[in-house]
Amino acid sequence: KLSLITFVFGLIHGMGFAGALSELGLSERHQMLSVLAFNLGVELGQIIILLFLLPILLLLRKNKHYCWYGVQFLSVIVGALAVYWVLDRW
Repeated sequence: KLSLITFVFGLIHGMGFAGALSELGLSERHQMLSVLAFNLGVELGQIIILLFLLPILLLLRKNKHYCWYGVQFLSVIVGALAVYWVLDRW
């Protein structure tokens, strides 16, 4: 069930990126390669960020203050960014 949700979210997310790239006026001949290169770049960037942050977060999870305050603070930041992006694109 979770993999289906992940797949649908990724598909919708990818179509949003493809739509944004199509607005750039790329020729049809280069569109598929551009979308593929863009998505691979995004994935590579996410993996690099994860490789950098995961060890730090694994160390911090042992700290009780971080587990309570840090997680809540980061969640508020992520939520605020999401609201900003939704309103900006509306």
